[in-house]
Amino acid sequence: MASSMALLLLPLPPVVASTTAELDEREPHIEPASTIAELLKAALTKSRDCPEAAVLRALDEAVPDGVHVILLSLAARDIPTYDHNSISIGGFNAMQQGVHVVVCAGNYSPAASSVCNAEPWLLTVVPGHRVPRRPNR
Repeated sequence: MASSMALLLLPLPPVVASTTAELDEREPHIEPASTIAELLKAALTKSRDCPEAAVLRALDEAVPDGVHVILLSLAARDIPTYDHNSISIGGFNAMQQGVHVVVCAGNYSPAASSVCNAEPWLLTVVPGHRVPRRPNR
């Protein structure tokens, strides 16, 4: 599965949240909050192609870690069927456990029939390039 980025949003316990707020703002600090982030980071840094098994394993291990929301920007070049798509399968399993899974519509182009990850149990989003204008009232 080709990828440009993987990002996971996880709830922070109060102790972690207060510690994070105390970090010096001049020094960027990024640290995975779950094993799912570590698993995907390892799979994605080895090559641009992320094995389906690594994605499925990471999603399956996120649920017991206590996540509430998983945000993935992963998309296949070709649109796979539901039964051969690790994001679809792992997302369905996570949804059954009460975890919300947010995925990108695709990473390759705005073209006809290019939307990946359109399963009804996933929240599919697209990037915005400009802020919509509101009419003056």
